[in-house]
Amino acid sequence: MTGDTKYRWRVLTAKDIAVLLGIPRRKVLYYVEHNMVKPQIKSPGTGSKRRYNLNDAVCFDVIAKMDRLGIAPRFLKKISKSVRELVDRGAGSISLDNIEDVTLSVALDDIRERLMTAVDAELVADEVRG
Repeated sequence: MTGDTKYRWRVLTAKDIAVLLGIPRRKVLYYVEHNMVKPQIKSPGTGSKRRYNLNDAVCFDVIAKMDRLGIAPRFLKKISKSVRELVDRGAGSISLDNIEDVTLSVALDDIRERLMTAVDAELVADEVRG
């Protein structure tokens, strides 16, 4: 992939996502298997490769960045729906040429607020259980 042609995909594979975001392919699959990112493109059946679009790529990027910050998977799973909603809301301007800019501007304050709400709710639940 060289020059302008490297950003011409319409459908992305797990390998494409991994290369694009600089994360292991296995991590991409982990996020899907644990329902942190749900592909918007439906696979035709069992045994088929999953396919992803640009919104999925942005979700993977946000989740991966939060994962690298050390946020526990149980919290990532809880906020992944909010991440998807925020990404989908701004989907009109996403292209692979500006994916990094879009990812960085995906309502980080809102994500932070929702994350803190999820953390607070989990702490309260732990106190009630314990």
